[in-house]
Amino acid sequence: MITEKDQKAIARYYGYEMSRITTYEEFEKFISNGNNVQYGQLRYYDDRLRNEHNIMLYNYNGGWYVSDVGKKENHGISVINFLGKNIENFRYYQFLLKIKK
Repeated sequence: MITEKDQKAIARYYGYEMSRITTYEEFEKFISNGNNVQYGQLRYYDDRLRNEHNIMLYNYNGGWYVSDVGKKENHGISVINFLGKNIENFRYYQFLLKIKK
């Protein structure tokens, strides 16, 4: 299994820094400001699968949306609607930033 430390090392090798947000409150603040991040990965607990799952997010016109090709009805809905009232299912959000030289 690849650890967070391993992920950070791989990202750095390719010229990126990986950041991880681990609380829903931090995540809410992050997606509500203009942070210049366009994409990222959300880790959450899926009640239907009874397991943790990753889903890609993208920023469009200042809003954050779900890109879920595995379950097409989720694709394009806002991340807030996707998580709904189940914020306890949030595990983390991670994203990459290009390292400036």
